[in-house]
Amino acid sequence: MFKLRKSVDIKCNREELFRFHLNTNNITVISPPFPVVSDIKMSSNPLAKGSTVDLTVSFILFKMKWFLEVSEVLENSLVRDTQLRGPFKYWVHDHIFEEIPGGTRMTDEVRFIPPFGILGMLALPFVYLQLHLMFSDRHRRTKKYFER
Repeated sequence: MFKLRKSVDIKCNREELFRFHLNTNNITVISPPFPVVSDIKMSSNPLAKGSTVDLTVSFILFKMKWFLEVSEVLENSLVRDTQLRGPFKYWVHDHIFEEIPGGTRMTDEVRFIPPFGILGMLALPFVYLQLHLMFSDRHRRTKKYFER
């Protein structure tokens, strides 16, 4: 199992940032232009424990369906999504919100096993880089959105 952890400090109210993340439609506000996330369907809005999210991730030559379940919600502190079906062999993503002086520290922690067995393991440096770049850009966009 592999782990990526990335944090950003944002000058905003923790409750407001937490609520923003309970609406998966907001992913289009903070996602980088590639890969494109579309066709978002949530079983409930706002998300709650047990909610499901279906979305499509589009790459240059193919599209991939991703089915997630919100497996844990701790008010103003944590939203955990777990892949039910999708591109990874295993995927659990924690959105962690901590109050800090002057704002909120938001942390994304992903535990994953890449797809495609040994080929996925060979591509691990690329997977890490892609995830790091994606979360870096999401954090930059989230910070800009809330600090505007």
